[in-house]
Amino acid sequence: MMQGILITGIAGSGKTTLTKNYVNWPRKELNTKVCAVNLDPGVNDLPYHAIFDARKIVMVDELMASEGLGPNGALIRAMKFLLKELMS
Repeated sequence: MMQGILITGIAGSGKTTLTKNYVNWPRKELNTKVCAVNLDPGVNDLPYHAIFDARKIVMVDELMASEGLGPNGALIRAMKFLLKELMS
């Protein structure tokens, strides 16, 4: 049986660090297979292996440059783009 945990929060709240530590803990302590996904197209450094990485589809920095958006606008645009790509 597969189970999932979704970690959300505002920018800088520690989501990436928590995910890295949470993924490593059951692997080391419980010898359990754990998979992680990255749904944040704005993260610069991903310190864990993700079986899916939104940055392979769209990146916030690229949208900021190409569409003249600020970070928040680019993140909203990236989410719309990501949803459209995943639904097709």
